[in-house]
Amino acid sequence: MNDTSRNHHYIPQFYLRGFLNPSCPKKQLHVIDKIKKQNFVTTPRNVGSQRDFNRMEIPSKPIDEAEKQVFTLLDREAAKVLKYTADNETLPKDTKMGTLIHFIAFLAVHNPQMRNSMINTSMEFHKQRMRSLVSSREKYESQMQRVRLVDREVSDYEAMKKFVEEGHFTIKFPHGYHLRYELEIIQNEIAPLFSRMQWSLIIAEEGTSNFVCSDRPVVLFNIIEPPHLRHSSNALTEPTV
Repeated sequence: MNDTSRNHHYIPQFYLRGFLNPSCPKKQLHVIDKIKKQNFVTTPRNVGSQRDFNRMEIPSKPIDEAEKQVFTLLDREAAKVLKYTADNETLPKDTKMGTLIHFIAFLAVHNPQMRNSMINTSMEFHKQRMRSLVSSREKYESQMQRVRLVDREVSDYEAMKKFVEEGHFTIKFPHGYHLRYELEIIQNEIAPLFSRMQWSLIIAEEGTSNFVCSDRPVVLFNIIEPPHLRHSSNALTEPTV
């Protein structure tokens, strides 16, 4: 029996369940798709996810290794911390707060919009490298000498220059290529940044209107200080949750 996980959530199901309509007996979400201009009702399993979003091609490892060994475990621990926070009406401390910070960092970085932006940046970077490669015959021939050392056929300079300039090609990245960078950014940049911030917990009053969840619950943006308040820094990066 194949138990490979293919439907990968970038918004965890346990988090989405917190936005279920209590008046709906089937525990479903009311969803609004702004791009398609549609609205529908469905379960948390069917939203906030993409097929193979966390797939990685690792030799001798299943394709859902990252999904099961990284994201499932984080979701499980984050669910416990969020329940603790709700039950005690206070932010956690020590390792629990570290788990919460990592979870928020994942929500900020690990989503389709951020990945598409990263993919577009990577594509432009490689296209610039290709344009630089054919900027002169000398540079091209110098680089191709390395290719010929492994007995690979290479196009002549004029043919390659025309190919690059016409741009009738696409650059594809293997599964997991950008996921690896997301994990590095979260671990080495975003989580440490969040750890240095001061966090506050706001508790809604009883009877407050229903809350709305988006497919990007955490967004990073710059707060530009007015000139008369500006000191040593020009901008502060703050998350919104």
